[in-house]
Amino acid sequence: MTYKYFAAAYYKLGFNTTCISYLKTPYNSQEKNPEKSPSHEWIEFQIKKQSIEEINAYAWEYSVGVGCILGYNKIVCIDIDDCSDYSLIKDILKVLRLPDDYEWAIKTPKGFHIFIQSENLNLPCGINNKGIICLTPNENHVDKFSRIEFRYAGHVILPPSNINRKYSFIQDVEIPAESPKNVKSITVFRLMAYLAGSHGPYNTSPSSYVAKLKIDELDFYFTENSDFSEFILSKKNNILFEQCKYSIDNAIDIKKYDSIIYLDIETTGLIKDPTNYKDYPRPIQISYLEEKSNGELKETNYFIKHSDLKLSDDIVRLTGLTSEFLQQNGHDLQEVLNLLYNKFNERQLIVMHNSDFDTSIFDSEYLKINKRNPLRDVQSYCTMKSFADENKSKFPKLSELYESLFRKPVSLKMHNSLNDVYVLRDCYKLMDLYGYTNSFT
Repeated sequence: MTYKYFAAAYYKLGFNTTCISYLKTPYNSQEKNPEKSPSHEWIEFQIKKQSIEEINAYAWEYSVGVGCILGYNKIVCIDIDDCSDYSLIKDILKVLRLPDDYEWAIKTPKGFHIFIQSENLNLPCGINNKGIICLTPNENHVDKFSRIEFRYAGHVILPPSNINRKYSFIQDVEIPAESPKNVKSITVFRLMAYLAGSHGPYNTSPSSYVAKLKIDELDFYFTENSDFSEFILSKKNNILFEQCKYSIDNAIDIKKYDSIIYLDIETTGLIKDPTNYKDYPRPIQISYLEEKSNGELKETNYFIKHSDLKLSDDIVRLTGLTSEFLQQNGHDLQEVLNLLYNKFNERQLIVMHNSDFDTSIFDSEYLKINKRNPLRDVQSYCTMKSFADENKSKFPKLSELYESLFRKPVSLKMHNSLNDVYVLRDCYKLMDLYGYTNSFT
């Protein structure tokens, strides 16, 4: 059977899949391990579903294997390096509360892979933003493996790929009958503590004996029951609970918003004097994309008309909008401001690329109608600042941010706020996956 066959079979089980080719392409030639990297575009499929047509179009005639794109559909790979101890796999499956004959345990050339479905493994911003939590064994496991990686983003190899040596399922199956099992994130962190944490008396209530796991500057504390397969998250001394608003009743339970709103505006220019609100540029297009917690998407787009406004030639070239078009197709600005005033609320996260600029424009416009800017009373997130802070770089344009994250140019025409919100959404979702956002609040 061909690798194309296996790619389609994995796809039916909820995977986004890749073609591993022996040919060098622009997509694998710059990677650290080209022989294990996809031979085609793949980064965006960490946050969106492939089509079967895209999979069928890959160069399977030159393939040496098939891979999996992590991130989409909560698929996680637990990668154990330099390990040949099958008894350890049984121990891991026990802690994960999975059966001994779990079909998604795989023998790799130098260790093992175990695939599960889990979410919320991406830690707060500033902590491990590479899509991998990499840990070394504790004294109880130092002779069993060299390191273990919990990969919740990126790319890994699937059976029956044959790269150096063959990847194969431990259970005698061609391909598992069902998708990987869902495992709560708290259980995954328990496994980390079991394999890589320190164990001993820390005088922590309610039990004096706990497992402690440290990831960068973040401490996890777990109390231990007799069989060490059950843990209870200890509230006292637990940095995650104190700083990141975890719910002790549901362990790692991240606050959810009712929706995320991706917001963008086009204006007549830049702010010249931030203290002179009367001379601020005017909005000529306001767009937002609302994503409900169930994944439902709804777009809203307003062109704004101004009776006394003549757009400059530079703005017309940049946006493609003309004063005549806005007069014929535009909405009344005050009407739109009132709609937005009633729309934004504290159960939403507002994502903008340049939040200072956009929010200031709304400040000036709401000031004119004697209302408080509702953006000042909601939680917002700025992709431009976050990326620059994390990478210690200059503030990127939205198109530059997209190109840096996805390694390809934007296909949509920019400086159209409706197009921009879709680009903004892709950037935010990939940044969220890789830990640029503080998912714990």
